Order: sequence, then structure tokens, then C-alpha cells
Amino acid sequence: TGQEEIERFLVSITERCADIINGIPNSILYEYGNGVISFNIANVPSELVSEELNRYGVLTRGGLHCAPLAHKSIGTEKIGTVRVSLSFLNKMREIDEFYKILKSVSKKYN
Repeated sequence: TGQEEIERFLVSITERCADIINGIPNSILYEYGNGVISFNIANVPSELVSEELNRYGVLTRGGLHCAPLAHKSIGTEKIGTVRVSLSFLNKMREIDEFYKILKSVSKKYN
């Protein structure tokens, strides 16, 4: 697989995942690109959302991600963000499953 194909896929899967997050009620999508997406469910600490996703087998990381000043600049210094990291090894069907799980988790907090 060539580098260009890998990059195209990564852009595609990242955009799809970002669109899914953006479509979840009360979600807040922050910066994303190159397989990394940061988001929150409104007013819910990122660690709680991440923990809940992890229970479903969706491995994410919640918190300040070693960048407290970046979080201060976007107003998330108290709750952090949930970070999703994607790679060429992910499948689009996994993104579809992520949507179902995130939708369920979001309902729990709203």
C-alpha cells in the first residue's frame, strides 16, 4: 500500500468519524485531522465519556492530553476532551459501530 493511499484513507475515515460525532446531540467537535479527533459531550467530564466508551471496547483517552494551555485556550481546562485516534488499520464498519455506541453513551448523560 502506498503512502498516498494510506493518507487518502486516513482523511476519509477521519472525516467520517468527525461527521458522526458532529451528528450526536450535545456533542462538541474540536480540532481534528490525520486520524486524531477531539470532542466532548456537553458538560460531561471527558474522563467519564472515555471510560464509558472503553466499557464498550472503544478505546479512547479523556483528559488534558499533556496540553493544559491548549485546553485553556478552547475552554476545556476543567473537563478536558475525549480523543479518538484512528489509523489505516481501522475499518469504516468500526466507525459505524462507534456511532451507535457514542449515541448510546450520549443519551446516558443527556
